[in-house]
Amino acid sequence: MMHMPDSGLWESQTVLRLSIVPTLIGLSLLPPACFATDVAVTMFGPKQYLASTRRFGRLRTEDTVSYSDSFYGVRGVRGEGTFSGVQGKGTITIQNGDGGGNDLVTDAVVLFNGISIFDSSEMNQPGSRLEVPISMNDNNWISVWLIGAPGSYLTIQAAAEITPDATTTQVVGIGGGTVNVQNHLGDTFTLTIPPLALDQDTSISVSALPNALPGPIADSAWPGAVLEPEGLLFSVPVTMSVTLNNTPQNPNPAMLFWREDSSHVLPIGGQTTTQNSVTGHNFHFSTETAAFPTPGELSLNITDLVNGTTGMPTSPADQITALLSIATFAQSAESLNPAYQAVYQSAWNSAVSVATEAANAEIDAALPADPCSQAVTAQNANFAATLQGLGLETLASEILERNCSLQLSPPSLSLQVGQTSDQPITATLYDPKGNAVSCSPTGWNSSNQSVVQVPPSGTNCLPMGLAPGKSEVLANCGGISGSNTTTVTVCSLSGTWEGQYSGDTLGCIQWAANGDCVSIGTKTFSGTVAVPFTQTGTTVTAVIDGITLTGTDVNGTVSLGPIMVPCDDATSTCPAGIIGALAPDCSSFSGYFYDNRARTATGTFTFYPPAAQ
Repeated sequence: MMHMPDSGLWESQTVLRLSIVPTLIGLSLLPPACFATDVAVTMFGPKQYLASTRRFGRLRTEDTVSYSDSFYGVRGVRGEGTFSGVQGKGTITIQNGDGGGNDLVTDAVVLFNGISIFDSSEMNQPGSRLEVPISMNDNNWISVWLIGAPGSYLTIQAAAEITPDATTTQVVGIGGGTVNVQNHLGDTFTLTIPPLALDQDTSISVSALPNALPGPIADSAWPGAVLEPEGLLFSVPVTMSVTLNNTPQNPNPAMLFWREDSSHVLPIGGQTTTQNSVTGHNFHFSTETAAFPTPGELSLNITDLVNGTTGMPTSPADQITALLSIATFAQSAESLNPAYQAVYQSAWNSAVSVATEAANAEIDAALPADPCSQAVTAQNANFAATLQGLGLETLASEILERNCSLQLSPPSLSLQVGQTSDQPITATLYDPKGNAVSCSPTGWNSSNQSVVQVPPSGTNCLPMGLAPGKSEVLANCGGISGSNTTTVTVCSLSGTWEGQYSGDTLGCIQWAANGDCVSIGTKTFSGTVAVPFTQTGTTVTAVIDGITLTGTDVNGTVSLGPIMVPCDDATSTCPAGIIGALAPDCSSFSGYFYDNRARTATGTFTFYPPAAQ
């Protein structure tokens, strides 16, 4: 399911950038703040300047101090931040409190590169938010003085305004899609959104940047791309891939990172590389980057993740993904540097610890208001898969027990070719407490559509057999897939059927010298009969004693013939043929021969297919 958080200062668009270090080509995603003709790429923040109680001589409720920066002063606090930028136009956004009139600072001064950009009189209204145009340099600094009650805060973000090389915009819906953009160098960025990642049509834009952006990692080899809309989340991971027009000389693999801010980068999941491309997977439009990290840099990432350092993600899913990516990369890099072995072990153990703590917290938490939503279901399924990968099977099972389940009934059905089932397949949605809940409409699918045909949707499913074989019928309702399937077996009369028979039957009563049958009639036979049948759709053909009979099989009722044979008076012909019933599972075929005479019990038969002989 697609999720769009409330619009706010800290929603970052995605800029993907390819970076190179002494031995590696990399990728880098930086977060812009908005999208128009130009794209706004975040260079600083969003950073929160938080006030907390501090004693200055006497205790005053408006004496404050920041938890993250080196603050000083009387009756207030002062903080500074430095960051790299892009020369040219930019914007600084300042929000007082939470945007709803809460946690407002009383007074503040904000300097950008030594110039005052903030008038506190504009920030005293509820939800006050100020956007200030700036002229950005390669190196910039922000200084903040604020006065306010403990818990009040400002949030500041600085963005550069950049004109892209090109922008591709495409509407992508529940069926998924692909968006490509190419820069002036011929490098191609591809965003692949799989089916069910979005639950409604969404306008997706990808803009290719003309020049490399500054970042916390090495020199960039690919300028980057901006992904919009900002704050977009996906139910299943999307694929991000960059293919360079010019193949780099360096053969070493790249490592993709998710960039939280100007000081912190984290590996993303599902990475693969070739000589001139880098591919990774992510659940959201976020800042990403790539480089060849040293063991020390990865160890610092692990420490920041585990300790919850400011700027690092608070989502356990992102933390675990980053730690597992570090572990995978370190394991593959051991041949280059044995020091990566310790990094691998540290990252793996940390991932297990974070996952265990997060799983226990989730299991102990109350169920969400809508436990059957597609978002909750996908989140739990993905988390459980991660836990299983870490060897935490018990916790994975407990997480999955918090999911709603779609149960199909019956577990199996048998059909014949051309038959539409008179017993419907039903799907019932149960919440985690076992209560049946409404879910409509239900989508149906056949795993082998050449064998079994099902309607695309509806409360019940009446499958139809098309050809011999098996197919699993699957259901989906509200994004929740069935916890089980219904196995539909389709059978037919095709094959050689055998059985004991004693009585009258059809056959050739006169043969020509060349072996052709001159006259067909009834004759008496006792012993084992082998009859080859061929069925295509509802049309059935049988060969008995050199005589070909053609007829139909309609839902198990088989009629072959008639053909004309001499009547008892020998002066006219009478119809003759076979009437029978095929068992629902094609385990037997029973019937009788008929002609102008009434049949006795000795004229009946039961034949069995080759597998049952």
